[in-house]
Amino acid sequence: MDTDVMQDLKAAKEALDRYACSLALVRGGQVLYTSTGKGIVPLLNLIGEPRDLKGATLSDQVVGLAVAAIAREHGILALFGKVMSVPAKAYLEREGVTYDYGTLVEAIKTADGAAPCPIEQIAIETPDVPAMIRRIQEFLHRMVRK
Repeated sequence: MDTDVMQDLKAAKEALDRYACSLALVRGGQVLYTSTGKGIVPLLNLIGEPRDLKGATLSDQVVGLAVAAIAREHGILALFGKVMSVPAKAYLEREGVTYDYGTLVEAIKTADGAAPCPIEQIAIETPDVPAMIRRIQEFLHRMVRK
């Protein structure tokens, strides 16, 4: 395993606590981006910026299948999740993405733990990543209008 990737993975993992953030992007040992936003929105904001993500490492508080697939689609080499779902782990293994996690869970749930996360459901139902992103954005837009 590439030493630089492992160092970036360690730096990205540490950044979550050091910067009290929900998401951190690291390349070459440097923290390039952090966000304190909730859910998948910080990642969607990040991929919406004119920023080259290829070869970077991402850490997120919660990594479900949607985060894993979107990160891979945008060239992320390594991914850390404080919490990671089994479907995300399986996807990352299949795609050859380096990963680490704090806690592995069967499925990502809503914040109250009462139901499956709707974003995870969209990801499971939509293997085409650009289509998945569109569906997630549409879902989030509908939620904002409620």
